[in-house]
Amino acid sequence: MVKLTMEPVTRIEGHAKITVHLDDAGNVEETRLHVMEFRGFEKFLTGRPVEELARIVPRICGICDVQHHLAAAKAVDQIFGFDDYEILPAAYRMREIMNWGSYMHSHALHFYFLAAPDLIIPNGTRKTRNVFQVIKDMPEVALQAINIRRNGLEIVRKIGGRPIHPTSSTPGGISTELDAETQKDLLERAKTNVELAQATLDLALPVFEENIDLISSLGNFGDTRHCGIVKPDGTWDVYNGNVRFKDKDGSDMFEYRNEEYTDYVAEHVKPYSWLKFPYIKEMGYPEGI
Repeated sequence: MVKLTMEPVTRIEGHAKITVHLDDAGNVEETRLHVMEFRGFEKFLTGRPVEELARIVPRICGICDVQHHLAAAKAVDQIFGFDDYEILPAAYRMREIMNWGSYMHSHALHFYFLAAPDLIIPNGTRKTRNVFQVIKDMPEVALQAINIRRNGLEIVRKIGGRPIHPTSSTPGGISTELDAETQKDLLERAKTNVELAQATLDLALPVFEENIDLISSLGNFGDTRHCGIVKPDGTWDVYNGNVRFKDKDGSDMFEYRNEEYTDYVAEHVKPYSWLKFPYIKEMGYPEGI
């Protein structure tokens, strides 16, 4: 058996490698994605004061740190007896806005810095298909990326207390406040990002449409299920609500509250990766992926 190794995997948010195992005939027998970052947060959080939780777990990641912060904050809210919708209304809205600020800078990072080189320079060589070449060839595009991220991170900073690894959420509330001047500034930044997002779509959609046939060569994306957060009225959300699963055909499968996670979802462990493999519990692994 021959083993091919790609290490490191570049342009991802984290550290990983890929190994491809070939049989004696040279055909692919198995492909493995190895996520090599051991985190251990569940273990070293044991015994810490629960109020510290939302300040510690953002260190899991420097990109999606707000989501770790808010997930921990919501768990602590429940421990202190606050229902998801019972925290102070102003705090609820500020957490939502901080979450959207994080989405702005995180999505801009993914599109412009990780994906854009393949989209904007599809025929470039390995040495030129990177963000530095994008900056050189299309400086106005690079400026869009910088401005979207700057505005998103400023929203996070004003509400979260810092642009990376926020600390502001407290049991049932939030420790920061926004005066009228700050509110006006953040609103203008959000409006600017809407315009920049439209410019991003104008850049990306023609590339997607021109290369739509490539999707079929990337794998079987249709043979999977999907999940997302929904509000009580059934509309989509990214901060609060139940988790709804949809089948391959788009039909609803089931819906559960946060505390029911382990009733519906289990996590498979592979010996070659620190990344867990979640699956629908009643379907088993790997059918329930």
